[in-house]
Amino acid sequence: MKKTKIIASLLSLSLLSSVSGCSLMDGDNKNVLKAAEEYAEAVISGDAGDIASLSIDDDDFEEEVGAFMESCTSNSDKKDAINAILDTMSYEIDKKSAESSKKSGDASVDITFTMIDYMSVYDDLGDGAGFDDYIDALEDGTEDVCEVTITVEFELDDDEWLVDDDDFENIYEVYEFYGDIAGMVLGNVHSITADQFQNALEGSLGLSSNDYYVHENSYYTDIYYYGDGFMVETYIYDESEADSAGDYFEDAFEDYEYMIENGDFEGATYCYNDADSGYIVFDGESFDYDFFDDDIYGGIYYYDNIFVIIVVTSDDPEDHAVIDSMISALGYPAP
Repeated sequence: MKKTKIIASLLSLSLLSSVSGCSLMDGDNKNVLKAAEEYAEAVISGDAGDIASLSIDDDDFEEEVGAFMESCTSNSDKKDAINAILDTMSYEIDKKSAESSKKSGDASVDITFTMIDYMSVYDDLGDGAGFDDYIDALEDGTEDVCEVTITVEFELDDDEWLVDDDDFENIYEVYEFYGDIAGMVLGNVHSITADQFQNALEGSLGLSSNDYYVHENSYYTDIYYYGDGFMVETYIYDESEADSAGDYFEDAFEDYEYMIENGDFEGATYCYNDADSGYIVFDGESFDYDFFDDDIYGGIYYYDNIFVIIVVTSDDPEDHAVIDSMISALGYPAP
C-alpha cells in the first residue's frame, strides 16, 4: 500500500514538473519587458517613426496616428507646448503584470505613463495669456501630474515582440494631450498700431515697404498685401469711425456662421464675438462661396476701431508657418 502511494506521488511530482517545465520554456517575459521598455521610451520621445517601427501595424500607424500627431503640431506654438509636455513624461513598467507565451505568440504588460497636469497649468493662466506664457508655465513645472495606465499587448513576429494596439486605442489615450493642445486658443485681440502691423507683415512674409500698400485718409489707414494666396490686411479707423471696424467684422461673422450652419466647412475653427472685440480662427477647407471657398488657414480679428485679416488659401505647412509667425508677432489667437 505504501509502495503504491509512493509511486503515485512520484508520478504526480513528475507530471507537475513536466507541466511547469513546459510553462517556463513557453514564457518569454524577459524579451517582452525589453520590448515594453523600447516602446515606452519611444512614446515619451514623441517620435512617430520610432513607435511605428515597434508596432505590428507600422504602415497603418504612420498613416493614421502619425498624421494625427503631425496635424496637432502644425502650429509652431502648439508644437512647442506639446514638446514641453513630452519633456515631463516618464513611465513605469509593472513587471509582475507581464504575461507571455511563445507558443500562442501573444504577450502583455501594464505600463503607467506620468506627465505634468497640463490642463491645471492652462486653468491657472491669467486673462489674455498667450502660448509663450503657457509654455513658460509648463517649463516652470507644477507638482500636479496626470497618470495614464495602459495594458500593452504584443504579438510575436519572427522572434520579435511587436506592439499590437487595436485601433490604436492605447496610444490615443496616452497622447490625448495632443488633441487638447491643438484645440486650445490662447491670446486675445487688442489694439495695434500701423507700425506694429507693418513690422509683423515685413518680418513674417519677408516683404519690403514696396511690396505692400498703405492708404491713408482722415478716416482710416488701410494696409494690405494680397499675393501667392496670402490675404493680409488691416483697417485702423479714426475713433469717430470706429463702428466701421465692427461692421466689417459682423459681415464676416455672418458669412462664417452661415458656412458653419450649412456644413460647408471641414477642419478646426473657433470664434468669439462680443460688443467691441471678436475673432474667427480656422484651419481647414471652406466650400462656401462667400467665405473664401478654398483651403483656408489664419484668422479674422476685430477690436474697437481695428479690423484685421491674416489668411492664406493653402494647405501647405510652410505657408501656415508664415501666418503663425505674423499672428504670433501681433499676439493674436492662432488656429
